[in-house]
Amino acid sequence: MDIFVVDDERIIAETLAIILRGFGYDAIAFCGALPALKARALRPKLLLTDYNMPDLDGVTLIRRFLADQQGIAAILFTGNDGHCSTELQDYGRDPRRRVLIKPLAPERLLEEVAMLIGAPSGAPAGRLADFQHGTPVCGAALEACSTTRKGQAVCGNL
Repeated sequence: MDIFVVDDERIIAETLAIILRGFGYDAIAFCGALPALKARALRPKLLLTDYNMPDLDGVTLIRRFLADQQGIAAILFTGNDGHCSTELQDYGRDPRRRVLIKPLAPERLLEEVAMLIGAPSGAPAGRLADFQHGTPVCGAALEACSTTRKGQAVCGNL
């Protein structure tokens, strides 16, 4: 397993997983931190997680994964750059950890993923160029990743 994508908004988790799978990564989406914790025996190479979630925050989720899997890489993302507290700034100093602010540009996300876990084997050639030229998939993905639904319950149990 390459990547766990974790967000409390199902559409964001699924959209990011679709983007990553489209580039050849083995990615699975989780709606919330607790379902991802239950599946940690799959030992992903990378944990891509939202910071602000109702069940556990992203930093706590990463720490729990690190208790079982020291070498896991992690990207923490947030829609509020005000969340960039000292704790998050310290977290981002580790070379195997990144902090990104939403909305996430697909090319930036893919660059960070490749730097942390390498390019996927058999990656489709030219796919990044598709995103840079504004394909419909790119537009839908960017819209989904930048849309927030404050106060709405957008996901249940997986």
